[in-house]
Amino acid sequence: RVGFELFYYLFKKYHCEIIVMSDVGSEKLDSQEVFEEIVSLLNCYSMKMYSKRKCNKIKEVLQEED
Repeated sequence: RVGFELFYYLFKKYHCEIIVMSDVGSEKLDSQEVFEEIVSLLNCYSMKMYSKRKCNKIKEVLQEED
């Protein structure tokens, strides 16, 4: 997975062991996996952005009512 080396370093630093559970015989390409990770991250950040925007609109409406 993307970023595995970072997690490996951090866990090793604190004397923890990572057990990798992977699909044996999976033909999924690394590029496809990276693409799916990027799409997932974009979805996460866009949801945060829209949520914050909605919250700001609600605050504005409440301030206008006062």
